[in-house]
Amino acid sequence: MIKIQNACKVYSTGAAEFQALNDVTLRIARGEIFGIIGRSGAGKSTLLRLINHLEEPTHGAVLIDDRDVGALDARQLRALRQRIGFVFQHFNLLHSKTVTENVRLPLKVAGRLAPQAQRQRVREVLALVGIADQGDKYPAALSGGQRQRVGIARALANNPDILLCDEATSALDPESTAAVLQLLLDIQRRLQLTIVLVTHSMNVIRAVADRVAVMDRGCVVESGRVADVFLRPCHEVTRTLLTESGFDTSVLSGATDLHRHVIELSYDGAVAGQPLLSRIARESGLDFSILAGSAGRLKDTAFGRFSIELAVEQAVQLQQFLAVCATHGVHAKLWHSAWH
Repeated sequence: MIKIQNACKVYSTGAAEFQALNDVTLRIARGEIFGIIGRSGAGKSTLLRLINHLEEPTHGAVLIDDRDVGALDARQLRALRQRIGFVFQHFNLLHSKTVTENVRLPLKVAGRLAPQAQRQRVREVLALVGIADQGDKYPAALSGGQRQRVGIARALANNPDILLCDEATSALDPESTAAVLQLLLDIQRRLQLTIVLVTHSMNVIRAVADRVAVMDRGCVVESGRVADVFLRPCHEVTRTLLTESGFDTSVLSGATDLHRHVIELSYDGAVAGQPLLSRIARESGLDFSILAGSAGRLKDTAFGRFSIELAVEQAVQLQQFLAVCATHGVHAKLWHSAWH
């Protein structure tokens, strides 16, 4: 649905230039939740604002449904933006207006509905986000989680196809964060929205995203299915972000004898409910010790990830073990070999 092609963004400040984005290419499928993660200054918010043309790429293009956003005239761009909802980090509510008035504002700007239909639509989206009884209150009377629900309701008012979320949970406490993330999941499933979510938290990605792009210094350094990026990270930035979130990426930390082979086993999906480790040991005829491991869920996907020590004397035995793993859909990576 969304294609970002070789996008660059350069800001000029007097004699100096700052490159916020460098040759970014991504494809975001219709109906998925796509996460963009990175540290502050990585370029993720700039990338998000390219999608609704709040920022224009210095080079490259952004296409939505194969239409170049940069080629749209003012009328076409207004129509596009009405298809795109935006959820802000700090809510961006008008404190002098009630909840109902805040949510109704984009409907009044669009001018497509009669006043009575606008009021009905406001009631619908407030009910959808779970605050149907808060319409007459002002933002100051609400909790942080409730304010963000108002922000989400406002973003949904015009029945968008795409929802952009810029650090939508970073201003919330852990309980409110969990509730808002569950709300986004429920809304996406009910309305079949495409959600692009910027965050600095791998735990947010783990909870809701289908795919993720990891950014560093304006570049996408890694992207793919959340399960692949979490279980088999390729870039040091990704591994650091995972470690900081409490997701252990060190496979050698529990090794007792580096004269043995240290292998990381990972798997996800339907096979995660099967007794894989015992099957691999039985079918390969080889014993191994488990150094560390974890099992859990990444959004709706079950996974397992284990580091093992394997003692074999012949290369053919090691290859046999790796082949048995592959037969069962287990990704095996040799991190240390006793023969090197």
